[in-house]
Amino acid sequence: MTKLEEQILSGATTAQKKYMYMTGYWLDHAPEAFINTHVGLSAAGGEYFAYIDTSVKKLHADIDSPHTRGRKVKFEKERPDVAIWYKSKSRIYAIVETKKTYNSSPLKKDIIKLKKHLSHSKSAKYGYLLVHTTNGAKGESPENALIRLTAKLKRWEKHLGVLLVGHNVCKKTEAYFNEKTGRCWVWGIALYRYER
Repeated sequence: MTKLEEQILSGATTAQKKYMYMTGYWLDHAPEAFINTHVGLSAAGGEYFAYIDTSVKKLHADIDSPHTRGRKVKFEKERPDVAIWYKSKSRIYAIVETKKTYNSSPLKKDIIKLKKHLSHSKSAKYGYLLVHTTNGAKGESPENALIRLTAKLKRWEKHLGVLLVGHNVCKKTEAYFNEKTGRCWVWGIALYRYER
């Protein structure tokens, strides 16, 4: 895992903790912008700028990049959830798409979006899919719920054809037991990498 990948995952984990502190709920209740802002704050600094929900065209114009000259292309209208700008090379280094989901089906659209964006020569080299998910089963212990959640995140890696570069899951003590349904719930955050 690269330093930038650690920063992205750390930002999402910080968002989880802060949202829990603010509301008592996990990130699956949070607006996506809350997660993206924490990811951007964590990734920015040093070699990188981070832009939240900004079109590629505006990003290039704001930085006064040479990539803004010439014929406008369709990909410049795209708005990645988070765009990581490499300062010294004056170009987009990575894009991050954020998704809150319980299964892998919605993630396929984001993988297609990443592939499409990264296929352009002026685009980023790396695309990341940052996923927040929960897992729960009736009568399950927190330990077993966490094992199943980790296995699910690894299955998604194969299913989606991307590399799982890292993940964070809740501690056993953070598991939520719903007395009405008898389900034990746990949360996890995973970062998947797609590169051209």
